[in-house]
Amino acid sequence: MIFVVGVALGMALQDHPEPGGSVTIVRTLEPLPQQPATTP
Repeated sequence: MIFVVGVALGMALQDHPEPGGSVTIVRTLEPLPQQPATTP
């Protein structure tokens, strides 16, 4: 039982990402409503 817990803990510690790694976030922006152009 303790062996299984030790293996699980070891795998969990091994899975964490490296510190200082880059993360890419993709975000879609919707355009704001535009007012029609007026001529002076």
